[in-house]
Order: sequence, then structure tokens, then C-alpha cells
Amino acid sequence: MRKMKLNKKKIAAGVLALSFVLSLTGPVYPANGDHSIAVVEAAKKDKKKPKITLTGKKKLTAEVGKNVTIPKTTYSDNVTKKKKLKVAVTVKKGKKNYSDIAKKIKKATLNGKTVKVKFPEEGTYKIATTITDEAKNKA
Repeated sequence: MRKMKLNKKKIAAGVLALSFVLSLTGPVYPANGDHSIAVVEAAKKDKKKPKITLTGKKKLTAEVGKNVTIPKTTYSDNVTKKKKLKVAVTVKKGKKNYSDIAKKIKKATLNGKTVKVKFPEEGTYKIATTITDEAKNKA
């Protein structure tokens, strides 16, 4: 049979860690000395979508190769701070994506500004802005 040395410091640390875990998982008592079990209410899940506001017309007409001003888009959420909201912008004509135009519009949206862009060819373009909060709600 082999003898083992016990390290008192390690044992003390283990007991401390174990008691800390037990205190976290045990009942919660209020500070006023009342030892009836306190009920801790968890925060309600965020179910509201962020808000998006477009300042200006939703349908615009532009000549090919000429600048068109895209209205300012603002956004907010009831829980998530603005800096933590995810902003995505897509610009499509049919199945074709125009990522360069989308990047310009996204940058203007993040800065709360209007932006001028040129569309390369005739047709109808769909500009979509999506805002996602920390609870994964999308607008």
C-alpha cells in the first residue's frame, strides 16, 4: 500500500471552491434575515423586432449612370444597444447581387446619412435592409 501526501493548501482551496458552488446552487435568502426562500424572477425573453425607419420615398426612379439619393434609414431596438445590432443590406436586380452598392448603403445606414449611388443598368432594383438584435429578432 502506498502512502499519499496531502497538500493542505490544495485541500483548503478545493473545499472553498466546493462551498462556493454549493452556495450558488442552494436557496436564495433575502438580506433582511427572513429565511423563507426568495423567488428570483428571470428576465423575460426579448420578442420585439427592431424598428427601421426610412426617411423619404420607398420607390425611386433614376436614370442609368446618374446618381440617385437613397433616403436615410434609421433603426433602433427596445433592448439591444444600437452598437450591438447587426445591419445587413442587399441590392438585387433579379438574381444578380450588387454588393458594392449595398456596402455604400450599409455604411450610410450605420452613420445615419443619405447616400448617392449609381445603378449600372436599366431595371428594377430591390434594396433590403435587415436589422437583427441580440435575441435574433429581425426587422
